[in-house]
Amino acid sequence: MFKELFSARSLQTAAISLAFGLIGAMALALIGSIFFLSAGSSWASKLSMVPGLSHMMSDASGSGTVTPNFFQFLILVMVLGVSGQLSPNITGGNLSMSSFGVSGHLWMPVGLSGVALVLGTAFGAYWFARKFAIRFKWTGIVSSVIVGVVMGFVYLILAAIFPLTLGAGSMGDIQAKAILTGVSARTYFMTLLLAAIGAFFGYLLAQYASDSNNVFTAAWKWAHRTRGFVRTLLDAAFIYAVVFTVIGFICLIMLSSSLHNGQMFMLFPILLPYLSFLTFALGSFGAVGITASGNIANLSLFGISNQYVGSISAPWQLWLVFVVFLITTFYIALRAAARNIYDPAYAGWQHSWKSPVATLVIWLIVTFLFTSVTLGYTMQSDTSDVSLNIAAWYFLVAAVWSFLIEVVALTFGPAMVLSMGGAWKLFVGGTVRPTPAEVTAYAAACGAHFGRFPSQVAAAAGYTGPQQSFGGQPGAGTGAPTAPAAGIPVQGVPVQGVPVQGVPVPGAPVQGVPAAGTDAAAFQAQGGAPTVQVPAGAPAAPAAAPVAPVPVAAPAAPAAAKAMTPQQKKLAIIISAIVGVLALLGIAYAVVNSTVFSADNTVKSYLSAIASGDYDKANGISDPQVANGKRTLLTNAASKGDKTTISNQRIISATDNADGSRTMRISYTLGGKSMTDTLTVAPNGSKFLIFKNWNITTPLVKEISVYASPAITNFTVNGVKVGAKNATASDSGTYTFNVYPGSYTVKPVTSKYLTADSTTLTTSSESSASISAEPTDALADEINAKIKDKLDTCAKSTDAQPEGCPFSMYGSDDDYRNIAWNITEYPTVTTDDLSIDSGSFYVYGGEAKVAYEYKNYDDSWEPTDSSTSFSISGQFTLDGDKLDITLDED
Repeated sequence: MFKELFSARSLQTAAISLAFGLIGAMALALIGSIFFLSAGSSWASKLSMVPGLSHMMSDASGSGTVTPNFFQFLILVMVLGVSGQLSPNITGGNLSMSSFGVSGHLWMPVGLSGVALVLGTAFGAYWFARKFAIRFKWTGIVSSVIVGVVMGFVYLILAAIFPLTLGAGSMGDIQAKAILTGVSARTYFMTLLLAAIGAFFGYLLAQYASDSNNVFTAAWKWAHRTRGFVRTLLDAAFIYAVVFTVIGFICLIMLSSSLHNGQMFMLFPILLPYLSFLTFALGSFGAVGITASGNIANLSLFGISNQYVGSISAPWQLWLVFVVFLITTFYIALRAAARNIYDPAYAGWQHSWKSPVATLVIWLIVTFLFTSVTLGYTMQSDTSDVSLNIAAWYFLVAAVWSFLIEVVALTFGPAMVLSMGGAWKLFVGGTVRPTPAEVTAYAAACGAHFGRFPSQVAAAAGYTGPQQSFGGQPGAGTGAPTAPAAGIPVQGVPVQGVPVQGVPVPGAPVQGVPAAGTDAAAFQAQGGAPTVQVPAGAPAAPAAAPVAPVPVAAPAAPAAAKAMTPQQKKLAIIISAIVGVLALLGIAYAVVNSTVFSADNTVKSYLSAIASGDYDKANGISDPQVANGKRTLLTNAASKGDKTTISNQRIISATDNADGSRTMRISYTLGGKSMTDTLTVAPNGSKFLIFKNWNITTPLVKEISVYASPAITNFTVNGVKVGAKNATASDSGTYTFNVYPGSYTVKPVTSKYLTADSTTLTTSSESSASISAEPTDALADEINAKIKDKLDTCAKSTDAQPEGCPFSMYGSDDDYRNIAWNITEYPTVTTDDLSIDSGSFYVYGGEAKVAYEYKNYDDSWEPTDSSTSFSISGQFTLDGDKLDITLDED
């Protein structure tokens, strides 16, 4: 085995499988990466706000987001496609995530890129395994594992070379980058698993369905030759996949429409087949669980249930999905019933448990490996996890539905099929096709196989009707089956002990099948094997053995026709492929150019971003042309609140200008009023060399003005703290800010020293506001305490005129000595003495007593005292609960 495993042909087959798998995955990932590329730099701003990443980047001076390049996006989608794990990290110096106490992870379900990986490895493995006659056991099995192992390392290397750069900055003397990397154990093992599965089936089909030119037709033929519960599973999987892939696309279109973002549709390589699995589970009485930090919500046909809010009705569209599922399931059951008519060997209750058990196992694997959305992070002591999964118990529901299919196929299903003669063509595809003798012989000549593949089988005893040839389906073109007259033999239906023309007797020689003791080389020389090579030294084929009956008839004589030469076939395939690819590329270019990369779509995406409150995305589409420090209210944080953004946005008209730009007249609703505006869009270079890159040169940026007293240094706008440094202009306490069209609520920063009512302004009408606030007793108490401290300090002075104090006594210094001050009455500030508008206070009523000795005319000293009244004033400023008080010096 080792010699064959490491032969040049085996290694070449594995390499081709690896290459085709990688090419297929990249091709599908390329489509998904278009979404991220068209989103510009705004997505990076969003990711930088993820808990943990924002914490890391805030510690870096001069930090900012960085727009990743094409290859980084491509590898991102590839890692997501195999359900690989993404994690934040830092590069630069000796920095690491642990130094910030941060860790995180994200993985998505297997996407179309992962499916393409499976199909690509299967295609390459089938092509060359069939060409070089590579045995499935054990060479093919071990080779498929090797393909998976190598593919896993390829993904890890690509993820390590092209990590997603989120931001950059400096930490002291170290230049650091915040990245999102796909290098993880999950990425490796999921890639290994998917690639190994694809190669496994490629090698398998190369031996057991060798009469095809490619893996896709081979899979179709092999599936139609299988029997029993395996055929039931394959039939159900294919039909469900077709139906629910369509439903998945419909869901994606509805999602894009509801979000007013056509670019969302470009995410189908990531969201499919996940949306199909979700709708399938929901439409079959399953449930989808959403877990966020211990809060669990479940969505099912019967509503959305939550441990805090109870139950909410589910969307009515889910019941339409249930109806589609029910019809599809019944159709699958009738196809199984038609198969039972032809293949009675597996039409018994003793076999009815196999399909449900297999379905149960398959859904267990699918649920926990391939359909999980998980996001989690740990930041110091804060830990949070979010997950979206099909309910863990759904495998039991799936098994029940599988058993119901068996029940219908074993009870009233056959009678319904026989009664619907006109609809026979709908069910005939569920019957078993015979395995050609040369295919069976080739599998036997390869040796080391896992089971027997009969080349001929008999129809159901006592059944008369259309029989099956090697070249077609049972009953094809001959009408529906009919019941025979009792006791009358039917031509083509073997009866025990009676030979029938075209149906060999077990143990008798069959044309194209090697007799016992005939080795593979001899069989190949006889011309019985397909036009592929047989492994050298294969053991002799086993003697023919009786097999369970399967429907078949004598082979039909083929019509005379001139066959194409191999060279002509290859040329026709190449020309057809080139024409097809060019046609698809032309259609794809026209569609993408008129949707994703059009000027209209740029404006629609821009307006949708503003309407949804995704101001970071809007900034990425069009630079607001405002300095970085002045963009505080042009971020997502400023869009929070109910009815704060525009709605009903649309393009009214478009005008082409002489310079190649376009002027778009738009309308939107804000505060119940319909507003109109204009946007100018100009081409600015290209994207991917063939698409115009449209840039909005006149961003939809408005101004609001807020007046605040000198006492209030900071205030909030829609919950965002701003001040003079964030304003584009300021004049005598009036601050001007740049904002997107919307509604904005202004109030001082929450403080125990002020009570204030919020003021709401909109860019469509009242775009200016003043902050009105009233002082609290806490403010008066703080100022009184400050005054007392000041006066107590003044009272310690022995000067007649204490410096900076509100009281003094007058006279020559030579005439007074032993001066001592005492505050007999402290002035008390009340809220009425405070002015928020000017940020000042004034209070009187203070009294001080001074004791001293004065010099008489005879130069004697006489003790005495006197009292004086005084007032005090000062200023104060507020920043939340931070209070600064300054007393005037008299």
